[in-house]
Amino acid sequence: ALEPVARQLLAACEGPFAVEERLIHVAGRAGIAFEPALTTAGPAAQAAALMREAGIALADAQGREAGSVARFQPEHDRKAL
Repeated sequence: ALEPVARQLLAACEGPFAVEERLIHVAGRAGIAFEPALTTAGPAAQAAALMREAGIALADAQGREAGSVARFQPEHDRKAL
């Protein structure tokens, strides 16, 4: 359910936007991660893991065309290492 929302957000941010009589073209990409595997780590460590996974997914999306949304997959983690 997050992918359609992410795509809507990206579409809403697409330009061009007028800034001081200049047209600015904007394009974005999104990385999505879900709750990491449950561990004995505390909430702060789990939040850090979630942000890391979202960053890996975003890096994957950045290698694609504008408007792309990538979901974190465990194999992405192995590639990032």
